[in-house]
Amino acid sequence: MKILVLGHSPSSKEYDPKKGNPTINRLNKWLSDVGVYSYSNICMYHVDSIKKKDINESYIRDITKGYSKIIGLGNEVKRILTKMDIKHFALPHPSPLNRKLNCKVYELKIINKLKAYLQIDA
Repeated sequence: MKILVLGHSPSSKEYDPKKGNPTINRLNKWLSDVGVYSYSNICMYHVDSIKKKDINESYIRDITKGYSKIIGLGNEVKRILTKMDIKHFALPHPSPLNRKLNCKVYELKIINKLKAYLQIDA
């Protein structure tokens, strides 16, 4: 199974080699049963909110080819992939700023839905 995770755009925060990145750390935890997966962003440069001019549809179509499962992070990525009719699983953005994820019951529900999509035993 080839899995592609699509994010919004590169983070504006500098990467800390000792701590990693809190968003990527949470994503890695969620996908720990998967092993290897690919990651890319919908937009190649940092933007706070994606506009039509930031979207290169041919790039998105090219990078999604050959993957059996595609996971979109956040509502903006979900909106773009849905509009482009690219089948995917929409995950809430794993950022620590996403207050919904403070609820461990909600996070566990999300993880179980992700595992069902990826056909991994929960």
